[in-house]
Formats: sequence, C-alpha cells, structure tokens
Amino acid sequence: MMQMRTEIPAENSELRQALYSGQIFRLSGVPGCAGLVATVLAMLQEDLGDDCRRAQFCLSREQFLDYVSSLKQRVYGHPAVLETVQRIISCVGFELRKVALDPPRFRAVIHDGHKNPKAGPAYSPHRDTWYGNPQAQINWWIPLHDLTEAETFLFYPEVFAVPVPNSSLHFRYDEWIVQVGFGRSYLGNDALYPTIEDTEQLVLNPMAFSCGAGDVILFSGTHLHGTRENSSGLTRFSLDFRTVHLEDEAQGIGAPNVDNKSQGSALKDYVHPQ
Repeated sequence: MMQMRTEIPAENSELRQALYSGQIFRLSGVPGCAGLVATVLAMLQEDLGDDCRRAQFCLSREQFLDYVSSLKQRVYGHPAVLETVQRIISCVGFELRKVALDPPRFRAVIHDGHKNPKAGPAYSPHRDTWYGNPQAQINWWIPLHDLTEAETFLFYPEVFAVPVPNSSLHFRYDEWIVQVGFGRSYLGNDALYPTIEDTEQLVLNPMAFSCGAGDVILFSGTHLHGTRENSSGLTRFSLDFRTVHLEDEAQGIGAPNVDNKSQGSALKDYVHPQ
C-alpha cells in the first residue's frame, strides 16, 4: 500500500515529477498554513459561531447551506486568502511566475449528507482531469480541523496509471461552467458529473489517511479519489486549490492520461499570480 511522503525533494522539478508519477505528500508546518486556517475559521465562526462544526444541527438545512454558500463566495478571491495561498505555493518550492492558479475554494461535507439521494455526485470517485483539467494539474487540499481517517477522503492509487471505465467522454467544460460551475450545489440539477462506470466489475483498494489542521495534502489531479461518507456528527470544513506548472503543460509533461476523454480546458479560467 502506498504511503504518503512527508518531506518534499530539494528541487521543485523533482517534486513535480514525483507528483506526476502518483506520489502523494502530506506536509505539516508549511509557512502560511496556520494563518490561512485562522483567517477562514474566523470567517466561518463569524457566521456559525465557535462550535461551527455542529452548527448544522442548530439551523434549518436551508439556513446552514445559505451560510456555506455565502462563505464560498467570500473565500474565493478573498485578497488575504489569495495572498496567503501564494505564499504557501512559494514555500513549497514553486515559482509563482511559472504557475497558473485555480483560486482557493471553501468546502463543507455535512454529517450524513450522503443520505440525500441527490448528493451522489459529491461522493463518487473521480479524477479531476475528467472535468477538463490539465494532466499537469496539482491539487492542494488543506483541512481546517484535525481529522480522522473517517472524515477525510479516499485515494485509489492502484489505478493511478490504469484505465477506469468512466463517463468523461460526455463532459464539455464550456457547457459545464455555464450550467453549473465548480463549487456550486450539485443538488437539483441534471448536469453531467463524470464518474466511474461498470462499478460492479471494478475492484478498488482505497487508501485512507488522517491529517492535522493546516496540513497540506499534495497530489496529482489524475489520482482517482472520492469523499468519504461523513457520519461523525461534525461537519468537515476544508480548503483546496489547484496549480499548473505552465512550462510543463506547454511541453506535454504531466501525469499519464489513461482514460480522460473530457472536452475543453479549465486552464483558461486559472489566474496568474503576481
């Protein structure tokens, strides 16, 4: 079973190649992460109170989701959040002038949310590349709280470079971004969410992990992964963002494309850090 690495190579090119080959990193103590978590938690607690992880039980479902939706909009593109994220990227060894950034997004996985029949797409294993993302995409995931294995998500590293039957052939990025857009609610719409097909004949061996608040989980967007069903009694809050090394993308360097047939490119909507 693959183990997460906790130290990065000295050279950023070596780190990128490790990520493109399927290695996963869990980094603790990255400068800026503690401040980022504190900033977003303060925004969260301003709306939901100090016990924000249990707030879903004190509000109606509509009220709670309204607060979460509002916070998603506040975090996305927030100057202090964006500035800190760029510092984090630099501290991990990336040259900002050489990367494109999909800005940080706030996520919430509610207790027993998987029991809503319409929530299936949020929990289904997928590769981010099935959504029109580049093979050179690198994902950065940061929890706002200490989390057990039961509260994070699952990787399926054995199929990193193995084709998995999926519905990405029917995904068109330009239509998706107009119809749904990333980060909006998946409930009540009929948009295509690329996912695995023929699941009954597919055997997957998941890799679980725990992590601390402010840790960085760094992995290729090609990794098959999926959110765990959350029955912990607490809402899971996290941040994530994505980067693409532009020289690698231009040269066709990245993780192997074994089964992505999506159309269009999300890269045009990334921003370029200053």
